[in-house]
Amino acid sequence: FVIQEWCLEKGIPFEGVPVGTLKKFWTGKGNANKEAMIAAAQQRGFTPVSDNEADALAGWHWLMAQQPQQVISEAAE
Repeated sequence: FVIQEWCLEKGIPFEGVPVGTLKKFWTGKGNANKEAMIAAAQQRGFTPVSDNEADALAGWHWLMAQQPQQVISEAAE
């Protein structure tokens, strides 16, 4: 809820994404475990310190794959 509140305060649009969607996008399996999420991040050149960080990276990459121009223009505002 912290991220949702921050987005509302800043006027940034947000949407929920099912965890299985991110896992499938990132690893190819909708039920990937924590270790698989970390391994997928490492295969992409990242060094996440936790599965939460790997999940955040997956979310960012998923978003960029969906709407890259919108993300870039909103970040520049």
